[in-house]
Amino acid sequence: MPKLTKFRSTLKKFRRQILVGSALVAGVALIALLAWILYLDRIVTAQFEGRRWTLPAQVYAQPTELYVGQTFGADAFEQELRRLGYHRVDAPKEPGSYRRRGSRIDFVSRRFQFPDAIQESQALSVTAGANAIESIASGAEDVPIFRMDPLLIGSIFPIHGEDRAVVTPEEVPPLLPAALKVVEDRKFDTHHGVNFSAIVRAAWVNVRAGQIEQGGSTLTQQLVKSYFLDNRRTLGRKIEEAMMAMLLEVHFEKADLLNAYINEIYLGQDGRRAIHGFGLASQFYFGKPLAELQLQEVAVLVAIVRGPSYYDPRRHPDRVKARRDLILKLMTEHKVIDAKAAERAMKQPLGVVRAGTQAGSYYPAFLDLVRRTLRRDYREEDLTEAGLRIFSTLDPLVQARAEKSLTQELDRLEKAKKKKKPEPLEGVVVVTAPQNGEVVAMVGGRQATFEGFNRALDAKRSIGSLVKPVIYLAAMETGNFTAASIVEDGPVEVKLSKGKTWQPQNYSEEFYGPVPLVRALAQSMNLATVRLGMDVGLPKVIQEFKVLGLQEEPPQLPSVLLGSLDVSPLEVAQLYNAFASGGFNTPLRAVRSVLDAEGKPLKSFALEVTPVATPQAMYQVNQMLVQVMERGTGAAARVNLPSGLVVAGKSGTSSDYRDSWFAGFSGSHLAVVWIGYDDNTPTGLTGSSGSLAVWSRLMGSISTTPLSMPMPEGLQETYIEYLTGYGAKPGCGEELVVIAVPQGTQLPMKPGCEANVFGEIGERAKEWWQGIIR
Repeated sequence: MPKLTKFRSTLKKFRRQILVGSALVAGVALIALLAWILYLDRIVTAQFEGRRWTLPAQVYAQPTELYVGQTFGADAFEQELRRLGYHRVDAPKEPGSYRRRGSRIDFVSRRFQFPDAIQESQALSVTAGANAIESIASGAEDVPIFRMDPLLIGSIFPIHGEDRAVVTPEEVPPLLPAALKVVEDRKFDTHHGVNFSAIVRAAWVNVRAGQIEQGGSTLTQQLVKSYFLDNRRTLGRKIEEAMMAMLLEVHFEKADLLNAYINEIYLGQDGRRAIHGFGLASQFYFGKPLAELQLQEVAVLVAIVRGPSYYDPRRHPDRVKARRDLILKLMTEHKVIDAKAAERAMKQPLGVVRAGTQAGSYYPAFLDLVRRTLRRDYREEDLTEAGLRIFSTLDPLVQARAEKSLTQELDRLEKAKKKKKPEPLEGVVVVTAPQNGEVVAMVGGRQATFEGFNRALDAKRSIGSLVKPVIYLAAMETGNFTAASIVEDGPVEVKLSKGKTWQPQNYSEEFYGPVPLVRALAQSMNLATVRLGMDVGLPKVIQEFKVLGLQEEPPQLPSVLLGSLDVSPLEVAQLYNAFASGGFNTPLRAVRSVLDAEGKPLKSFALEVTPVATPQAMYQVNQMLVQVMERGTGAAARVNLPSGLVVAGKSGTSSDYRDSWFAGFSGSHLAVVWIGYDDNTPTGLTGSSGSLAVWSRLMGSISTTPLSMPMPEGLQETYIEYLTGYGAKPGCGEELVVIAVPQGTQLPMKPGCEANVFGEIGERAKEWWQGIIR
């Protein structure tokens, strides 16, 4: 008996220990659970509250200005409207819609806040002929000029490579949240973050259908997954997702959560750029703002939510159409829309625009330049979170033509090569407006939408004969040379250090003897140029590069005279901008102005202009660059250029044909083109056989003005023989050209010809000259 009593006492003590131990374990587990919940709560409140109000900087292109006489035919203007995301309707009433009747186009513009004023939505009528706008009217009143809303070209939102265009609840069409609730979360307005009955129902529906037709996650859970978690499908992650969803519901209103979902959810991929939010997705897939979407387009975006890769409308249109029609049926069943509206919507095509043509197109090379510009004046946080509105200098039409010209010519050049190379030819195009230094287009590589190495800014390559105009300008600046001055194109031997010598050659490996400078530059003669550069002096030539805007001073080596100088395409554009502007250094810029989130101006990028050469010297060199295009290495461009378009330019080829360059300008555009291999292997192309074709195709496809250069005081025009440099007049000499020389210059006369005719050139010579170039 005592033993039994002792056993019972021991058992009772053991049970008490087990209970105490269990209580301790449960207590520790409860404390751990509470700590975990508090930890998740801190993450939810801190990160969600902070991040849901971060607004990326939005970058806009130049606005298109409409005025009578502008070179917009009816077809071209309709194309412009489509590029901006306007949709064609029978009767335009809503912003972003238009109607065309023959040469007349009626449209309703969008409200837009420009840097200088808010432009309200207006109904306008534009009548256009074959090539130009004939009238612009708003009702019965004529409109002298009208700015279209500019194209949104991208945003600066670097978090995990995400991009989005944040929309407010007022900018969301009511059908979108209604469709999301019907398809993704019918109990959204009443549940507390998790809907357990929906999980069971979705599993049953999917089993019966044999495919995934419904999901069990609530919109709040999807938001949590996108905000905080990865894509692992584990039980632990699902529990964490559910807990965070419930915590979100505790702290935030349903309307806030739904708006955050609309701005956050992942909806596609554009290269390395992730498309987040319905605002950007609307631009990416349909080329227009979210508020302008039609019923069938809303249903397409809701369809994509289920799986942006599986339901990619560009790759799997049939799959997306089936999913869209299912969503329309569900919206009908739940009384969101009526059956007739659903039936009409099902008959419509998907309406997805072709990749790369949509409003909101991505221009990574140009946006890279915008970022670098802004980072000089703004913190990174301002660019990614403060909702800045950046008004850039990009001209989307010129950009599109630049991309097309480069791609077509690179394809042609590769097809023409007998020996194929695994690595593709690459290329760069930079286009500026010389008078104000604005960069209006930039193509950083063959795949223009690929965000990677930006060759336009960072590829420093040998520029070859592109240096020659700088040398000739330095010569003109001394006052000792003119376009008619004679230089010997013959063997050159330059002594270097340590007893070495440098013996350059012409590309033709020939000698041309005494030639005038105009011919030496037009035909890109190496030996004549080296001799001229040595006569001027290397220090003077090197200083000329700095004056024209080159940031890094070239080495004082004779090889620089033939382009042994590594420069980026943008730096070449900066150098040549001085020639194109008539002798002024205007720092190239990509940004016009910046507004804050409330629309208040923050910074305007003022125009800076500095004279860098005498007008007389620059005028003479530019005249010689015109001869490059008429008789020299750029003459082949004429096949693509309009008759009467006066242009100037220069080709460049680096040693062993590794780099093909061309830089040239009209009266309103300067374009620089580079072609080469990334691994710096030879291309077999000169500047004339490679880059010139891209340049001429581009310049022939855009609306640009002829180069017009008023002759400065102190100069006078005369005729010389292009081959020999003898002074002459019509009827006495061969291949005559008009050049400008300082007044009083005496030119050697060809034997048997009359004296030179200074003072008799005037308008008669200009008419003759225009006849020659046409």
